[in-house]
Amino acid sequence: MTAALAATPLAGQELPDRDRPIEPDLEEVYSVGAFDGELWETFGSIRQAAFDGAGNLYVLDTDNHRVVVVSPDGDFVREFGEEGEGPGEWRYPGSMAVMPDGTVAIADAGHRAFQLYSPEGEYQRSIPMDASDGGVSVGSLLPLPDGTGFYDAAGGQLRIRMSSGGSPALPQGRPIKRTRLADGVSEVVFTAWKPEADAGEPRLRTEGGSISFNLGGAGPRVFEPSLHTGVLPDGGLAIVDSTTYTVKLLGADGRGRGRITRPSLGPTPVTDRIEARERERQLEALDAGQGPQMRVVMRGEGGRDLSPSADQIREMQRDRVEQAVFYPEIPVLSRFGVAPTGTMWLQRSTVDPTRVGPIDLVSAEGRYLGTVAAGELTIPAAFGPDGRVAFLTRDEFDVPSVVVRRLPADLR
Repeated sequence: MTAALAATPLAGQELPDRDRPIEPDLEEVYSVGAFDGELWETFGSIRQAAFDGAGNLYVLDTDNHRVVVVSPDGDFVREFGEEGEGPGEWRYPGSMAVMPDGTVAIADAGHRAFQLYSPEGEYQRSIPMDASDGGVSVGSLLPLPDGTGFYDAAGGQLRIRMSSGGSPALPQGRPIKRTRLADGVSEVVFTAWKPEADAGEPRLRTEGGSISFNLGGAGPRVFEPSLHTGVLPDGGLAIVDSTTYTVKLLGADGRGRGRITRPSLGPTPVTDRIEARERERQLEALDAGQGPQMRVVMRGEGGRDLSPSADQIREMQRDRVEQAVFYPEIPVLSRFGVAPTGTMWLQRSTVDPTRVGPIDLVSAEGRYLGTVAAGELTIPAAFGPDGRVAFLTRDEFDVPSVVVRRLPADLR
């Protein structure tokens, strides 16, 4: 029923001006990850969680170069993956796509390839990333509902140079590619809007170890609108790519079939006071050992380690904060997720990025379901069958874990 509705062309669906509060009661199913737990659930760094069609949970532990598979009851099933240079071994795993049957694709930036594993965790083959424009983009992978492939929604935000000279050309806009598992062919199905670069943006040059780093402006501007994507039940896409409250709905062929808007909510202008407060917040987070982490790994001739020290990396991070460039407005939406039924979760931004904004829930056909109050709930890291959702958390000892809960029937 929901998939059929999601396939119905939509014109412009406007959500109401006023929020209708909802207080979802989520049943906890199980949690995995603990300091004193079993060896398999002692995670180093959880980059991503995902479900297959049977409700098994897949946890991508990038520090340990592995995927851990957990049963619908929270029991250990298997783990696979290891660090290395050979077939089926990983260098820098960044994200994964789990197909309904349990086939897994790992985006390995170090090998510039997607590593494929069978539902039993056996290595099958690698699919080279598309480097036709001189570089590869690394981002989130979204499995197709029929299990035939996945979307790569990197959007060109992180580029890795494939040649020895110069910098990789950045694509026009933010392309979303679809890769088929059968033959490994990738094609651009949609190019999302991309903010224009600030002509006055400084280039950040800093020293780390024996290497000079030219970071070309220290990355995306603070508050710059990100690309948010989700897959609809029929294989189409829901996309948020602007500062406004707008969700673009596309068919599996990439053609637009409607949009969802909320005109009463607009972006917030970034003032000098907001800039100063955000710089201060980021510097305080760095001093406390929090905030975004930077890892630089380079090898010289003969395998000699050229990586900078922890103190040098921290100084590089402070340089990035102090030289940061701000986007002129804060986007209305900060996070976005789509459940297997097509229900969309839209989290609104706050001036303080550490605060969790309210979350609007919208059905696959564009019907407004209600709003969860600010601070009450975060958007799940993964959606699974039967209303299962996964949240990434850390306990009092800063140990990463995954908590699986179940949504009430009316919000699935």
